[in-house]
Amino acid sequence: MGILRFRDESTFAEESADRVLAMWRLAAPAPQVVLGRVWESAPATGQGWQNHFRLRNMLQQIASLTKPPAAGEGALAAVPPPPPPLADRALDGGMLVVSVLSGETRNALLIYGNWDAPNHYLTKEAPRSPMEFSDNAPQGSALANFIASLNADQPVRGVTLATTKAAPDAGAAARLKTVVEALVAAGKPAPAAARQVVEQINAHDRGQLTEIGLVPDDYDEVIFFELNDG
Repeated sequence: MGILRFRDESTFAEESADRVLAMWRLAAPAPQVVLGRVWESAPATGQGWQNHFRLRNMLQQIASLTKPPAAGEGALAAVPPPPPPLADRALDGGMLVVSVLSGETRNALLIYGNWDAPNHYLTKEAPRSPMEFSDNAPQGSALANFIASLNADQPVRGVTLATTKAAPDAGAAARLKTVVEALVAAGKPAPAAARQVVEQINAHDRGQLTEIGLVPDDYDEVIFFELNDG
């Protein structure tokens, strides 16, 4: 794909960030990096430990093209030199980056209201916001911004993720967990485990959304933030 030069123990290439980005733009990577490997063909004294950081820094330089993997997931690692033609013995080492198309995207509606088991009760003034999940992870700042908009008189005593078009999928519990984690990150208490619910939307709640001018099937799921103890 291209050649990068590293001077001494530097963890950044001699090539400028713009040059690195331009090289990768020609390669047209997919939106998400899922694996990175780095190796040395001709190890130099004092230049072994830098390789992981060289790979990580390079990926940050091209983050506008392809999203780097999260730190700590083990997606980046050093390996022995692979066989030709992947490894070029004329070079000191190499980096292999694998990118893939983004995973499943789901659109969600965040909305605040009352709960009286098993139903939710909404008003036209109910705080609400659309958001998006990709591979069960919240995208952007919509979730954090919605939680931040709830004032001291709007506690969250329960959270229900209700799918609108089919029974809950295998990733629904993981998405609900990220919502609870976002509440805690915002300094709000996590609802009791019994009040963290995944379900398919019921007819009553579908009707409530319709009455306030929303179309439930415009979303893959509705996430109800619940005011009361029920």
